[in-house]
Amino acid sequence: MDIIENEPKEMELSEEAKTDQDENDSMEIEELRETLEEEIKNSSCVFITGHTEPDFDSIGSCLGLQLIASHLGKEAYIIVDDNPITIEPGSKVLIDASRESSHIITKEEFKQLQRPKSLLIVTDTNKYYKVSVSDHLYEFRSVIVIDHHEKDEATIPTPYLFIKENSSSCSEIVTQLLEQMGIDCSPEIANALFAGISLDTKRFFRSGKKTHGIAQHLKDHNATEEYIKDLFLEDFVTGKRIAKLVFDYVIFKEYGDPMSPIVVAFTQDRDNPYQIYHKEDLAKAADDLIGFRGIDASFSLGFLEEGRVHMSARGSEKVNVVEIVTKLPGQLGGKRLSAGGSVFTNDIQKVEQDLIHVCDEQFETGIHTDIHKQKVYTNQEKN
Repeated sequence: MDIIENEPKEMELSEEAKTDQDENDSMEIEELRETLEEEIKNSSCVFITGHTEPDFDSIGSCLGLQLIASHLGKEAYIIVDDNPITIEPGSKVLIDASRESSHIITKEEFKQLQRPKSLLIVTDTNKYYKVSVSDHLYEFRSVIVIDHHEKDEATIPTPYLFIKENSSSCSEIVTQLLEQMGIDCSPEIANALFAGISLDTKRFFRSGKKTHGIAQHLKDHNATEEYIKDLFLEDFVTGKRIAKLVFDYVIFKEYGDPMSPIVVAFTQDRDNPYQIYHKEDLAKAADDLIGFRGIDASFSLGFLEEGRVHMSARGSEKVNVVEIVTKLPGQLGGKRLSAGGSVFTNDIQKVEQDLIHVCDEQFETGIHTDIHKQKVYTNQEKN
C-alpha cells in the first residue's frame, strides 16, 4: 500500500475539481478498506491503539476500527495504557463507557493476549514515540498506520501507511470506512466519532461540506449535540482549574533593578496542593503566564499522581529555564525556553521552595550581574 498524502487545497476549487477530489477521496478510502479487510482476515487477532494521552479523535477512531475488525470476525482489542488519573476527563468518560464492550486493555494485558500473526492498527498518530507499544512494533505480522498528521523521521516504518492530511480527523476517515462497508454503529460509537470530528475541527469551525456530510451520517446513527456538549463541559472544568493556576495562585519574585526587573512567576494549587493535574494543564498554565508582558520566566507545579510532582517551565531571552530545572533532583530537562519534568515526592511545597532557592542562587551568581534587590508579592499585590 503506497503512502497517501493529500495536501489541503488553499484556493477555491471549481465544481469539476471538487468532483475529481471527491472521486479521489472515495478511491483512497476504498484502498484503505481493501488493505484493512485483507490484513484483518489474515491475522490471528487485532490490536488497535491511538496516541498516548488520548483525546476524542484517538478514542473515537479506535472504537470505530474495533467495530470494523469485529464485523470481519476477528478478536480485536484497544490498547490504552495511560494512568486513568492523567487522562482528560471527557476522554475518560468515553473510555469508561466502552471499556468492556470494546475490549479496552492495558499494555500488560496486551502482553498476555499477544500471539503470532497478530495485527496492529495505529490511529491518530504516525510517530512511534507516541504509541504505548512502540517497543513491540516488530512483533506484529503487520502494522497499519491511519493518520491525518504529517510524517517525519519519527514516523513508524511500515508499508501500510495511510496519511490523509486533508481529512479533518481520523474519526472522519473511520466514519467513511464504516459508511463504505455498510456497517451500522451504535449510538455510543457514533457519539465518540462525532466527538473526535468536533474536537479536531474546533466544533466544526474549521470544516467543509464533506466533513459536515460525514457528521450528518453519525447523527443519523443517533449521535447528538447534547452528548458532545457534556463531554466538552468535562474539559471546561479542567480549564477552570488552569485559570486558577494562572490568576489565583501565583507568587511573583522580582530580581534586579526595580526600573527593569527580572520577574519570575511560580504557581501551584495553594488551596488544594494535592489536586491531580494533567501534564498538558500545567504546561498550559506556564505558557499563559509567560505570555503576560513583563514576566521573564514561569514555573507551574502540580501532582500528576500521588508521589509525582510535575513542573512545567517557560523562559525568555533573559532567563534560561533548563539551567534552573536541571539543578533540582528528579527527571528534569528541556531547552532554554521550555523545560520541565517530574520530581518523585509528596512534598510539593519543598519542590517549590527548592526551585525558588535555585532561582535565587542562579541569578545571584552571574547570569544577571546587576541584581541588588529581591521582592516577593502575590498576584493581587502585583495588580
